Amino acid sequence: MQPVSAQFLEDRPLSHDEEARFGHESLADTVVEVIAGCPCPFTIGLYGAWGSGKSTIVNRVAARLSERSIPTVVVDVWKYQADELRRVILNECVRQGKSLNDAGLFDPAFEVDERIDVSISESVSPESRLAEEIREHWAKPNTRLVTVLSLIAATLFLVLLWIIAEAAFAAVAGSVVTVLTLALGYAKFVLPYVSPGAVTKSLKRYEDPYEFQKLFEDVIADGFKSGRVLVVFDNIDRVDDRKAVEVLTTLKTFLECAGTKAVFLVPCDEAAIHQHISSVYDKSPGNADGQIAGAYDAGEFLLKFFNLTMRIPDFLATELESYVADLLARTEVAALKTPDLAWLIALGYRDNPRQAKRFVNCLVADYLLLQNRQGDELPDGFADDRITEMALFEMLTQKFPREMQLADETAAKNPSGLGNSALDELLEQASPIASIDNLPMWFRLRLSSEEQRIAGLSQMEVALEDRKTDLVIAFLQQLDGSSDITEILSRHLRWFLSGKSNPATVLAIVDTLLAALHELQISLGPDLYRQAAGCAARCLPGRVNQVRPSLLGVALEYDLESAHSVAATWADVLNDTDAPEDIVADILVVASAHPDWFVSVRDRVRDALMRLLVMRPEYTGVMSAGTDPGVWLTEQVLKHIAENLGAGDQAA
Repeated sequence: MQPVSAQFLEDRPLSHDEEARFGHESLADTVVEVIAGCPCPFTIGLYGAWGSGKSTIVNRVAARLSERSIPTVVVDVWKYQADELRRVILNECVRQGKSLNDAGLFDPAFEVDERIDVSISESVSPESRLAEEIREHWAKPNTRLVTVLSLIAATLFLVLLWIIAEAAFAAVAGSVVTVLTLALGYAKFVLPYVSPGAVTKSLKRYEDPYEFQKLFEDVIADGFKSGRVLVVFDNIDRVDDRKAVEVLTTLKTFLECAGTKAVFLVPCDEAAIHQHISSVYDKSPGNADGQIAGAYDAGEFLLKFFNLTMRIPDFLATELESYVADLLARTEVAALKTPDLAWLIALGYRDNPRQAKRFVNCLVADYLLLQNRQGDELPDGFADDRITEMALFEMLTQKFPREMQLADETAAKNPSGLGNSALDELLEQASPIASIDNLPMWFRLRLSSEEQRIAGLSQMEVALEDRKTDLVIAFLQQLDGSSDITEILSRHLRWFLSGKSNPATVLAIVDTLLAALHELQISLGPDLYRQAAGCAARCLPGRVNQVRPSLLGVALEYDLESAHSVAATWADVLNDTDAPEDIVADILVVASAHPDWFVSVRDRVRDALMRLLVMRPEYTGVMSAGTDPGVWLTEQVLKHIAENLGAGDQAA
């Protein structure tokens, strides 16, 4: 097989032409006008779902602002979510600012203080150290008090010495000694600080919120040379709840400083941000007194937080369909370039160009896999013939992973009825061009050897479960009837039945299959009949009306053990006065033909016959036409009928 050439699409923001197609260009230009003319500081919220084009708009805004000499700093919150946000903001402002040196928008000599990241040590001169130590000691209230009192005491002491100097020279001499002793002690304290040589001083890392606020003001005011700066907080809706709220509170508390020439832009998914805020504040200690989850008004929080919010408008269906058609053409896979496929993808991702692009890449990978499996595990041409069905399956697995996992675990044949109204609605909308009737095959992405030999097996399985006898008959009629095909089909149906556990499903398959075989007067071999008989015997109690006894009787001829079990169940039905008449009549037909199946329950059947033959005399003809009428129409039964026939007519 010739390998298929394919191109995968780059996951990047929209191009200029794509922007114009979706209206992003005009929205970006509007955001630029707001940023250029708003008062500072100013906070803008740009709302849009993931993949709706927020990054595209931000890139265009940055490019347009650059033309006006307004720099842009983008802080990827998701990338740095493990780091302390305030430090990241300062470092990114300086790093990205210096990248603008060529444009003259940032001072190349500006350096941010190292202490935003680490504590540092620096060497200082002895004079500086002494001056600083004196300032530090003087800054302490207790030190200032002791120093002042000491100076006052020393002054009074010297005055007193002068007064009494003439009268007490000896005491003066002693006082001089005392003063010298104190002076030597003070010199001993001071000398280490004035000794020659440099000393080391430790400076702690910045931690105080005010310090960060002041540093940010310095970066914006002194580092950037422009009149204003745009700071974008990107991917805030991709972090966890508490990190998202931390970003918002940090922005509001530390960065919106009066006089700062900064404008803040927060592109985000509105629903995700609401969830982040509600999750954090509804679980906070202040809401632990019985307040219901979701009671916190996240919308009110955001109204107070943002000075302005702008929303990315919804897309027109025709715009997205045209965009998807272009994406499919760029893959260079001819089989993907169909209007139906473009329409289906636009249907599934009508509000999200980025998801549509990623889906196309997934589709290319699936197509290549199917191509590589053709010949061995799939018939030739399978990938091209089933391209829309493949796309629908891939779409369902992406958009409804839980439901599709359930379908896989339960071996469901089609994805409908899985309990999700949105899934059912998508299936209904897609039905004109695509449907899935063999989910297991798509989960495997291969066909069994039986499915490769006999086309339409999966559709027949669905028809059996849905009791669509006419479709099963049509399927059987198109087979060539050869012995090998008959054996393959019989083996596959035995495997199919063995994999079913729901009693209602098992009986539906058995009843429909036996009806189709009876209609066509064909057989698929004793092994299949034995399988059908055993499965039916297991599931029949309580559900006798779900499979016709005369049809089941054909299969029971190949499994006497199951026949005896089913006969006991049927005996209970015959003694049930509320049993459906058609089921009763059918059981009597089987009983008359196979009285040996009812050996263990003959007395119960005869008791039922004494009532039934009085009520419905026509049943006598059924029983007398059997293989051994005497088993049922005993002397006791006939006598009872003769004695009560008139009473039966009156009761009827």
